[in-house]
Amino acid sequence: MLKQSLRVPQEKKRALRLIQSPSPFLTTITLMLVDAAALVMAFELSARLWDLVRLTTNKLFYLEPTLVMGLFILAYAVSGLYPGVGIRPHEELKKLTVNTILMHVVIAASAFLLRDALNAYSRGVLLTSCLLALMFVPLARTLVRDFCAHRFWWGVPVLILGAGDIGQNLVKRLKEQPRMGFKPIAIVDNDPQTQGSYFGVPMLGPLSMAPKLAKTLKIHHAILCLPDMSQADLTSLLRRHTSMFPYLILLPNFLDSLNLWVTARDLGGVLGLEVKHNLLFPSSQLIKRILDITLTIAGILIFLPLLILIALAIKLSSRGPILFAQERLGMDGTRFKALKFRSMYLNAEAKLEEILQSDRELRQEFEVFHKLRRDPSVIGVGRFLRKFSLDELPQMWNVLKGEMSLVGPRAYMPNELVKMNSSENMILKALLGITGLWQVRGRNNCSFQQRLDIDIYYVRNWSLSLDFYILASTFRVVLLGKGAY
Repeated sequence: MLKQSLRVPQEKKRALRLIQSPSPFLTTITLMLVDAAALVMAFELSARLWDLVRLTTNKLFYLEPTLVMGLFILAYAVSGLYPGVGIRPHEELKKLTVNTILMHVVIAASAFLLRDALNAYSRGVLLTSCLLALMFVPLARTLVRDFCAHRFWWGVPVLILGAGDIGQNLVKRLKEQPRMGFKPIAIVDNDPQTQGSYFGVPMLGPLSMAPKLAKTLKIHHAILCLPDMSQADLTSLLRRHTSMFPYLILLPNFLDSLNLWVTARDLGGVLGLEVKHNLLFPSSQLIKRILDITLTIAGILIFLPLLILIALAIKLSSRGPILFAQERLGMDGTRFKALKFRSMYLNAEAKLEEILQSDRELRQEFEVFHKLRRDPSVIGVGRFLRKFSLDELPQMWNVLKGEMSLVGPRAYMPNELVKMNSSENMILKALLGITGLWQVRGRNNCSFQQRLDIDIYYVRNWSLSLDFYILASTFRVVLLGKGAY
């Protein structure tokens, strides 16, 4: 009976042969080589910079270069950064930062203990290389993921157990986000009505095939998407068919589209899932406020020449004030005036409403995104400012006043309150941000509901590492001009 249940029909065999399974080994080797190259670049550039300063030759690799690289790669591996799939981006940044600093401390300690190497040791070179590595390694990883994520060999193969609505939605999301590294390659389900494929992923048969597929396709990751299964059936399924998977993820049906980060809790032998609202803690808000003030003052000093140039360009391009103050919803539902460089003609809102009334397609686009891709009320220089989000730089003043934060949920307009569907109860408990998670995930390509979901996700799961990740990603997204108009 068991052998019969594992027998694969001829058409399924053909489907198996057509499957292109990703390679965790190639993914790991690629990331290791990229990390090593970024570290070598940081070390060598640091040494060359100090050569120019001191007019002497510095040698940072006073220890065996292979050994030094091996220590960094080993530290990254122990932290779970290889093959690095399924790791939250800001968590990866945190792990890279901690281990990079730790390994530089180890090198410094080794130099101190190895007295013969002290002549070749330079604290300035080591400190500079550490700072450069903290920039180069995450950047290199981001670039290699952008380049390799859509390659069939990138990531790890995943088997989806369950072809219902939740399973199909999961397949769609994993296909849309290949940088995550989870590549669904097959689906199994006991429902005989489930046939064909979903978003290019073939449906291969009943759940009893899971062990056979795991062995044949070398699948170590499985995701169980059967939320309606009884506890007894689920326990039986786990015992009978999933012992082949070292990594098994159970997908419940009560979590919405936010994909909340939860912590498992043992409640006397009963599994509990803890959901925190991190940004609602007073201590978190204090830390965030200190960071806002420090970085905003530094930002104003750095961008002051650019602010002056933009102001001149606006003044020369069209009649009207340089700055535009727009009323927005603030923390706890208060109202404030968010400053922007003016990017539209005078009386633009009235002209926009007139256009929307006369063009049905534009009105439908505006209702979904609350913006128009080609807004006729935007001045020439305004398009450039919006594309690279430079029109929002004056909001640094709002940050200093305590009305906004550098990173946070989107600053919604008062007339959008009725469309927020009670999401404001969570979102408006935090300071709204100049940039945020929705900007780096898709900016204006996100629908209004997606923005709400992402903003709630941010409030619930805030951390310093997440803010630093968003700030770093903002520069990348803005420089590329992705998703903005």
